[in-house]
Amino acid sequence: MVTENFIWGAPRIYSELLKFGYTKNQISQITRSRYLKKIRPDDPDKTKGKRQQWKIFLKNHRQYILGMDFFTVPTISFKTLYVFFIIDNARRKIIHFNVTEHPTAEWVVQQLRKAFPFGGDDILISGKSDL
Repeated sequence: MVTENFIWGAPRIYSELLKFGYTKNQISQITRSRYLKKIRPDDPDKTKGKRQQWKIFLKNHRQYILGMDFFTVPTISFKTLYVFFIIDNARRKIIHFNVTEHPTAEWVVQQLRKAFPFGGDDILISGKSDL
């Protein structure tokens, strides 16, 4: 089961074994995870070195990638300023930035239009913020 379903982890294998009729007294998820590394080969397809990792993808395509961020800055007078900026990853140059106290969706769209007056590609990759 481990070698045929390489991406399955210990919880998934444990639940599959329970479906086959094993009881919780016969197997445990902790035991399964201990033996998982012994049973599973490191790289069954020998593709780990051949697959393009995220860091390599970014390096190969940096001339086409722009970074965009939206963050807050507290001021000494206890106001909150919202900063929006776009940076070119290839040249490490700030393309556009602006600051406001009251951001709206219309304001963000206006900033994008100012940064890309001639339009741009229709692709936006959005990363999840850790807020």
